Amino acid sequence: MSTWAGLGGGFEVGISQAGGTPTAMVDREIMELIHRLPESQQQQVLQFARELAALKPRGVPGADLIRFGGCIPADDLQRMRDAIEEGCEA
Repeated sequence: MSTWAGLGGGFEVGISQAGGTPTAMVDREIMELIHRLPESQQQQVLQFARELAALKPRGVPGADLIRFGGCIPADDLQRMRDAIEEGCEA
Protein backbone atom coordinates (compact mmCIF):
# COMPACT_ATOMS: atom_id res chain seq x y z
CA MET A 1 0.00 0.00 0.00
CA SER A 2 1.43 3.41 -0.92
CA THR A 3 0.20 6.96 -0.45
CA TRP A 4 0.06 9.46 -3.26
CA ALA A 5 -0.51 13.12 -2.46
CA GLY A 6 -1.04 14.47 -5.96
CA LEU A 7 -3.99 16.45 -7.30
CA GLY A 8 -5.08 18.16 -4.14
CA GLY A 9 -5.01 15.41 -1.56
CA GLY A 10 -3.51 12.17 -0.41
CA PHE A 11 -5.04 8.77 -0.87
CA GLU A 12 -3.83 5.23 -0.62
CA VAL A 13 -3.37 3.00 -3.62
CA GLY A 14 -3.27 -0.74 -3.04
CA ILE A 15 -2.01 -2.94 -5.84
CA SER A 16 -2.59 -6.64 -5.71
CA GLN A 17 -0.92 -9.12 -7.99
CA ALA A 18 -3.77 -11.60 -7.60
CA GLY A 19 -5.84 -12.11 -10.70
CA GLY A 20 -3.53 -10.61 -13.29
CA THR A 21 -0.17 -9.20 -14.09
CA PRO A 22 1.06 -6.29 -11.99
CA THR A 23 0.80 -3.99 -15.03
CA ALA A 24 -2.78 -5.03 -15.72
CA MET A 25 -3.66 -4.43 -12.07
CA VAL A 26 -2.08 -0.97 -12.15
CA ASP A 27 -3.94 -0.12 -15.37
CA ARG A 28 -7.24 -1.24 -13.88
CA GLU A 29 -6.75 0.63 -10.63
CA ILE A 30 -5.69 3.82 -12.40
CA MET A 31 -8.81 3.66 -14.57
CA GLU A 32 -11.06 3.10 -11.55
CA LEU A 33 -9.53 6.05 -9.71
CA ILE A 34 -9.65 8.37 -12.72
CA HIS A 35 -13.34 7.64 -13.26
CA ARG A 36 -14.04 8.92 -9.72
CA LEU A 37 -12.48 12.31 -10.49
CA PRO A 38 -14.18 15.33 -11.98
CA GLU A 39 -13.20 16.09 -15.58
CA SER A 40 -10.84 18.92 -14.60
CA GLN A 41 -8.81 16.57 -12.41
CA GLN A 42 -8.91 13.88 -15.09
CA GLN A 43 -7.26 16.41 -17.40
CA GLN A 44 -4.59 17.06 -14.76
CA VAL A 45 -3.91 13.31 -14.49
CA LEU A 46 -3.64 13.09 -18.27
CA GLN A 47 -1.18 15.99 -18.39
CA PHE A 48 0.87 14.47 -15.57
CA ALA A 49 0.98 11.09 -17.34
CA ARG A 50 2.10 12.78 -20.56
CA GLU A 51 4.88 14.59 -18.71
CA LEU A 52 6.06 11.35 -17.06
CA ALA A 53 6.02 9.52 -20.40
CA ALA A 54 8.16 12.25 -21.97
CA LEU A 55 10.89 12.04 -19.32
CA LYS A 56 14.15 10.62 -20.51
CA PRO A 57 16.10 8.46 -18.06
CA ARG A 58 19.29 10.12 -16.83
CA GLY A 59 22.55 8.50 -15.96
CA VAL A 60 24.28 5.38 -17.12
CA PRO A 61 22.58 1.98 -17.16
CA GLY A 62 24.00 -0.35 -14.53
CA ALA A 63 24.92 -2.92 -17.18
CA ASP A 64 27.36 -0.38 -18.65
CA LEU A 65 29.12 -0.08 -15.28
CA ILE A 66 29.74 -3.80 -14.74
CA ARG A 67 33.10 -3.55 -16.49
CA PHE A 68 34.36 -1.33 -13.67
CA GLY A 69 33.69 -3.95 -11.00
CA GLY A 70 36.86 -4.84 -9.10
CA CYS A 71 38.82 -1.84 -10.40
CA ILE A 72 39.11 -0.05 -7.07
CA PRO A 73 41.91 -1.45 -4.90
CA ALA A 74 40.75 -3.07 -1.62
CA ASP A 75 42.72 -0.62 0.56
CA ASP A 76 41.01 2.33 -1.17
CA LEU A 77 37.63 0.72 -0.56
CA GLN A 78 38.45 0.30 3.12
CA ARG A 79 39.45 3.98 3.38
CA MET A 80 36.13 4.94 1.76
CA ARG A 81 34.20 2.73 4.21
CA ASP A 82 36.07 4.26 7.15
CA ALA A 83 35.39 7.82 5.92
CA ILE A 84 31.69 7.07 5.44
CA GLU A 85 31.38 5.53 8.89
CA GLU A 86 33.19 8.51 10.47
CA GLY A 87 30.86 10.93 8.72
CA CYS A 88 27.65 9.12 9.61
CA GLU A 89 25.75 9.88 12.78
CA ALA A 90 25.06 6.90 15.00
